[in-house]
Amino acid sequence: MILDDIEKFFSYLNGIRNLSSNTLRSYKTDLKIFFEFSKNEISAQKIKEFIANQNKNNIEKTTIARRLSTIRSFCKF
Repeated sequence: MILDDIEKFFSYLNGIRNLSSNTLRSYKTDLKIFFEFSKNEISAQKIKEFIANQNKNNIEKTTIARRLSTIRSFCKF
């Protein structure tokens, strides 16, 4: 089910928002990393744990911010 939602999300981003291929690639990577971490679960707790994990692994703040933005956009979709 989550895979169907992700495909629909990227169809929306590609068609309606007309984002660049680099942006789409980054968003796909961001969601892949998040869902691998969260085992396909979306919850406030999982997002908090994900942020903590990213910080622990010394991921750049700008990358974490983009990943959160991607997750937020996906959830709003």
